[in-house]
Amino acid sequence: MLQEKIDSTIGLIDDVVYNRSIANENANVAKRNSSFFDSLEKLTPTIQSYILSKKNFDFDVSDSLSIKIHDLMNYSKETFHNSKAVNPDSFRKKCDSFIVEITTEWLEYYKKAHHELLSGLNIMIPVHSNPMIVRNCVANIKKCEKWPLTVDAVNSYLNAKQQANELLMEMHFDDDIKLFLQKVTLRTATLADLTPQILEWINTENIADKISLSIKGVQI
Repeated sequence: MLQEKIDSTIGLIDDVVYNRSIANENANVAKRNSSFFDSLEKLTPTIQSYILSKKNFDFDVSDSLSIKIHDLMNYSKETFHNSKAVNPDSFRKKCDSFIVEITTEWLEYYKKAHHELLSGLNIMIPVHSNPMIVRNCVANIKKCEKWPLTVDAVNSYLNAKQQANELLMEMHFDDDIKLFLQKVTLRTATLADLTPQILEWINTENIADKISLSIKGVQI
């Protein structure tokens, strides 16, 4: 009888130890999964932005960054398939690094791709009949300068870019006129820059009252 009680007690102890180990493992799995989902939530806006950028821009990431995207997506698919995150700390670090790198690459792309367009709009502001229209156009184009992108920002950008091209066509800018207006904006334009072609354009656009030159070295 005593031995039976001892055996029964040992059995109960074994069950408790087993159940406790299962509970601990479940708690650890839950903790790892929670960490994974926190990282995935932080990563999601960047992935959505990348999809938007591929659809609406000619933006493409570097080869090294492309490999990292596939690595992150494969890890995520495997985690969902197994319902268990493995080494979520490594995933978090990779997510953080990826977000920083793609943000940097996007900013470099954006500045290079839109430098000429924004320069043309900025020199148009002082001479356009309604400068606020041009300023709003610039502001909406710049909405996509910040990463991550949003659907609203992209839509505003697309509409503004179309309007910007129409505005630039209306003003009949050529390279000489652009250079002249850049000098006017920087206050470096001189009478020598007022070529017959420039004067003709100024008269055609009826903007003589919007352009002023200054005398260098004179303080008032």
